[in-house]
Amino acid sequence: MRQGPGFARAEQGERRRVLRDRVHDKNPRLAVKLYGGDEYIQHNPLAANGFDAFIAFVESFTAAFPDIHIDIRRVIAECDLVVTHGILSGAPVFGQFDSKVVDIFRLDQNGKIVEHWDVLQRIPFAGRRRR
Repeated sequence: MRQGPGFARAEQGERRRVLRDRVHDKNPRLAVKLYGGDEYIQHNPLAANGFDAFIAFVESFTAAFPDIHIDIRRVIAECDLVVTHGILSGAPVFGQFDSKVVDIFRLDQNGKIVEHWDVLQRIPFAGRRRR
């Protein structure tokens, strides 16, 4: 397994690009082809395990919310984990409010995504600081 500060910095840029260009541009099939590992364990209770389930989930979610956008603000990488923190807009998960979202990805020994966790938090209108 690759590790160390140099690996972390390199992976941060790569994973940010993956999320922006492949998942959030509504092309999950290409994301899986390029960055999916041998398995995909999903810890979100609204989505099933496996890359076929991931593709179906992203395609149905983006069809329901065509204006969805995630502005990734931070990427943290250490050993086999990559964490992103961003602002989710265009999908009224919490009604009219945007959401903060944290995604955690576990990578295999080849740097491919094999596991995912996420957490969402509503951004109250009065406290909307875009950080």
